[in-house]
Amino acid sequence: MKFKKVFDILLMVIQTILLVLLVTLTSIFIEINSSSILKTMEKAGYLQKAETSAKEALNNFLPIDKTEEVLKSISVKSQIKEMTLSLDNNTVEQVANEKKNEIKNEIIKVLDSSVDIDTKESFASTVSEVYIKAIFPVTEFKTLSIVNSRYSERLILSLVIILIISLGIYIYFLSGKKKIKWMIISIYNSIFFSVLIYTQIGMFNNISIGNINTTSVILEFIKNVKFNIIIGIILLIILCFLSNWKAYFRKRKHKDLN
Repeated sequence: MKFKKVFDILLMVIQTILLVLLVTLTSIFIEINSSSILKTMEKAGYLQKAETSAKEALNNFLPIDKTEEVLKSISVKSQIKEMTLSLDNNTVEQVANEKKNEIKNEIIKVLDSSVDIDTKESFASTVSEVYIKAIFPVTEFKTLSIVNSRYSERLILSLVIILIISLGIYIYFLSGKKKIKWMIISIYNSIFFSVLIYTQIGMFNNISIGNINTTSVILEFIKNVKFNIIIGIILLIILCFLSNWKAYFRKRKHKDLN
């Protein structure tokens, strides 16, 4: 086997890997930001469910009328949105503590004036802790925020490099009529592996992490990633069609000249 052919086969394998990485990583990356996650929460009905969870959590410690009084003074949805938006600047825990203090102060206000202030503080602290856990997965978002702040720029740079190398290989394969077949094969391969990844991600459809509300968001997130992969597969199919058309056009033009 000639070195040139081996080199082309090697580039075909590399191109396959690059295209699969480009589709998969991009599909995940565009969903890991506060705006996208907030939209995912809204689609999953998380905000409405969280309001119910907040009420139930407070009712376990306070009379119904006191719970309603507390919830009139705050906006559960606004608190969740602020904590979610803090994902981008890695201040999830800080903002969560601020919201915890807000609810704590409101709880203290509705407690009987005859209760000792230290007792109020201790009781309100316990209830506010339960409340925050009921409406927002602080620990999970804190971890996600740390990962996002540390690796998002690196991931963007990696995706740019992958795209540039992939384009370079594509242009190389277009430079010769016998080379383009390797490009077409790499696209077919990448479509196959992208479909395989799509089906494997589908295995997480019954995943359960945290409470029901958190799980609903995660499932919606997985659904969005799968949709993005489908878009990537469609783009690969279009690229495959164009590459085949280019190869066929070249072949027919070459025959016409003869």
